[in-house]
Amino acid sequence: MVVRYLEGNRDYRIGPCYAGRGIDDATDRGIVEQYAGRRIVAIHGDLANPEDRQYRRWRRVSRARVAWAMFNLLPRTRRLRLAEWLERRLRASNVEFKGAFPEAAVRAYAATMLGPDDDALVLGHFHVERELAPRSGGPRGSVFVLPEWKTGRRHLRVRSTGEIEFTDSV
Repeated sequence: MVVRYLEGNRDYRIGPCYAGRGIDDATDRGIVEQYAGRRIVAIHGDLANPEDRQYRRWRRVSRARVAWAMFNLLPRTRRLRLAEWLERRLRASNVEFKGAFPEAAVRAYAATMLGPDDDALVLGHFHVERELAPRSGGPRGSVFVLPEWKTGRRHLRVRSTGEIEFTDSV
């Protein structure tokens, strides 16, 4: 079995630390899988909403090499405290973009991410379970937005028949 890790908006730079040690591959650029006759594209989805400018600024700053270099100059205990402080702040920030699912923006993003041979696009980031069926004139693939797993205990399953569905985790 191959374990591939798709990085999110708070768990990036995983690959250099863990690739080959617990996971086989890590990326923030997206994963394409062929399974049961389906071509499935998975990407985190944090860039799906162009109106979320505050998040995009944070993303640009937090991923910058200079920011990482400065962060890594701190002693480990300070880095951990800073990370915990940032996590609390981020959870309470940007509330207007966390209250409603931006379906139109997600559909527009899917149109740029899905190719003519793609059957599905899987997104995280929004933490709300959604299945968006294709619309005429748009890409042929469906969009699946993953729910927040910790409280809902649901995940996306691709059956050997090619059927894609949300299901309860056991």
